[in-house]
Amino acid sequence: MSDLVTTKPAGLPQAERRERMAQQARASKAERTWRAYGNDWLIWEAWAAANGATAMPADPERVAEFLSDMTASRKLSTVRRYLASISVSHSLKGHLFDRKHPSIKTILRGAARGAAPPRRVRPLLSKQVRALLRDLGDSPAERRDAALLSLGVASGCRRSELAGLDWARRGTGSGVIEITDDGATITLFVSKTSHGEEVECIYLQPGIALKALKHWLAAGGIAEGTPLFRAVSKGGRVGAARLTDGSIARIVKTRCAAAGLEPREFAGHSLRAGMVTSAAEHGIAEWRIRLTSRHKSDVLRQYIRPVEKRQHALTHDIGL
Repeated sequence: MSDLVTTKPAGLPQAERRERMAQQARASKAERTWRAYGNDWLIWEAWAAANGATAMPADPERVAEFLSDMTASRKLSTVRRYLASISVSHSLKGHLFDRKHPSIKTILRGAARGAAPPRRVRPLLSKQVRALLRDLGDSPAERRDAALLSLGVASGCRRSELAGLDWARRGTGSGVIEITDDGATITLFVSKTSHGEEVECIYLQPGIALKALKHWLAAGGIAEGTPLFRAVSKGGRVGAARLTDGSIARIVKTRCAAAGLEPREFAGHSLRAGMVTSAAEHGIAEWRIRLTSRHKSDVLRQYIRPVEKRQHALTHDIGL
C-alpha cells in the first residue's frame, strides 16, 4: 500500500491574488449598489474634511455626528445607507469599524422616532392586471407591456430581475425564462439576495401570464439568448437593447394612468408587491408565498399583515 503523498496547493502571486479578491468582492453586490456606496463615501469624506474628522479609519462618534447632520435633510433610509457605505468601505480596506457603536445606535434610534413613515407604493393586484390586459391591443408595445405586467406580478420578480431576463437560454442577462411542459421556469443567476451565491428558480403554471408572454415573443421576434423585454419605438420597431429597471417603472406608471389609476402611487416594485398582496388576499399560506417571492427575512410580513388585519377586522363581530 503506497504512502499518501500530500502536496501544498500552489498559491497565486500576491498581486494576482489581490486582483482576484477585488473582482470577487465587486461581484458580491450589484453595480448600482457599488455606485451608491462610492457616492456616499464622497459625501462622508467631504463632511469629514470640513469638520476636522478622519475619514478612514473613522471614529464612530464622529460618524454619529455626521449621521445626525444628515438627518436634517435626508430620509432615514438614506442615512442608514450612508452608514452601510462607511462600514463596507472600511471592510474593503481592512479596517475595523463598529457600526453598532452606542453613539451611532442612539442617533439612529432618535431619528427613527421622529421620521415620517416610509412611503410604500401600492401593489398592482392580479385583478387589476387582468383588467389592464383587457384594454391592451396587439401592437408590439402593448403586447410587451401585457407580458411585462402579467409576468411581473405572476412571478414576483424584482424589476431589475425582469430587466435582466433572456429568452430560452442565457445571453448577456442575469436570468433566463423558458417554456416547459408544465408551464415556464425562470432561472435567476444573480439577484438582490443571492449575488451569484446560488441559482434561484421560479416556476409558473400555464395561464394568462404565459399566454401574454407567447404573444410578445411572436410580436417582438425575440430570439433565444437575447433580452426578453426591450424598447419599442413609437413606430412599433422592436429594439435590440434590454429595458432598464427605470424603464419598467415608467411602463407601470403609464399603464396604470391609462387605466385610471393614480400613477404616483405605483412603481416598478408594485409588480412584486402585487404578487404577495394578491396571494395573501386569496388566503395562500405564507410558506407558499415565500417559495415564489424568495423573501429571506420578515419583510414578507409587512405585506401580509395589513391584509390579515383587514380580513379579520372585528367591527362586524362586535356589532359596530
